[in-house]
Amino acid sequence: MNKIRTSIVVLCYNGLEEATRPCLESIVFNTPVDSYELIVVDNASADGTAEFLKDFRVQHANVRIQLNDTNKGYAGGNNDGIKLAQGQYIVLLNNDTLVPSGWLDSLLKVFSEQPNVGLVGPVTNSAGNEQRIELKGLNEKNFEKIAAAYVERQKGVWFNTEKLGFFCVAMPRTLPDKIGYLDVKFGIGMFEDDDYCIRAKKAGFSIIAVEDCFVYHKGSVSFKKLSSNDYIEIFDKNRNYFFEKHGILWTYTNIAFGIWNRLCVDLTSFEINCQRTVIERILGRVNDMTNSLYQLRDIEQKSVVIAGKALVEIQLAEKHRHLMEMSDWATTLKQDNERLADETSSMKREIDEMSSSRFYRLFRFLQRLGI
Repeated sequence: MNKIRTSIVVLCYNGLEEATRPCLESIVFNTPVDSYELIVVDNASADGTAEFLKDFRVQHANVRIQLNDTNKGYAGGNNDGIKLAQGQYIVLLNNDTLVPSGWLDSLLKVFSEQPNVGLVGPVTNSAGNEQRIELKGLNEKNFEKIAAAYVERQKGVWFNTEKLGFFCVAMPRTLPDKIGYLDVKFGIGMFEDDDYCIRAKKAGFSIIAVEDCFVYHKGSVSFKKLSSNDYIEIFDKNRNYFFEKHGILWTYTNIAFGIWNRLCVDLTSFEINCQRTVIERILGRVNDMTNSLYQLRDIEQKSVVIAGKALVEIQLAEKHRHLMEMSDWATTLKQDNERLADETSSMKREIDEMSSSRFYRLFRFLQRLGI
């Protein structure tokens, strides 16, 4: 029988001092050593991460590492960690996160309380969905104190959702056996978490976010280093692949609707219970809803995807189609006119010939009559 309860997989790519070191230190400090194994996968970092991890492994008996020769991307690197995992549960944790005391038990307890749970995620300060909760004055230095007060008041609260951000996500060890691994076709990253959530939902699993587990997220440390053009190129490419794979149009509206639906649930609960904890959840998401709507207004018009193509591409293609139709019509008209002219000319010759022949026969007939 497997005695390891949880395998925590942390994927690294550079950002040693900014992300990886503080992330791993927070795990070691805030997680009971006998409750997990830590698997750290490095995607060919060039900032001394590999050397750091070798020393880190020596210092901690429950740590295993995999040092990749190439950057396998988010999906590929995490798949390596999943395949090494021996725990009953697997937690994928970004290296740009910090975890507080008690986080792991709070994250995993819903698996034993609710049937058929496939994926579970915490709330956080930085996410592209309703997992994001705004706690006044919270930052990297004080998040444990401020978040601890919040999660204590939200004990036992969770909600169903359509998608989770994979900055931190837990799953049963058996889930990859049933729905497969993360899709490496998403390359360096983006949309593989949406894809995996949809696959889990299609397989009949529920997806849950727990309010009483808070994980601090610095937010896309690796992607922030990309140029705007490179980021947009990867984003559009993966969003188009996501559409081709699932036939689902991903838009920023999804974020706004997710937050709004969560607010509606809390508003209904508030009407029934008038609880302070409900008010706190609502207020924590009101600003996020407003920001999401502004983002929707400003961004979505520029980047809506229809049938795997950007809106501007659709508009240009439509104009091109109309021009081609006009060109085809003009060409057909020209060909018809030329054909008609040829036919008219031929008919004219035939008429002339017929007229001449008939006139000659009429003239000869009249001659015979002596007219």
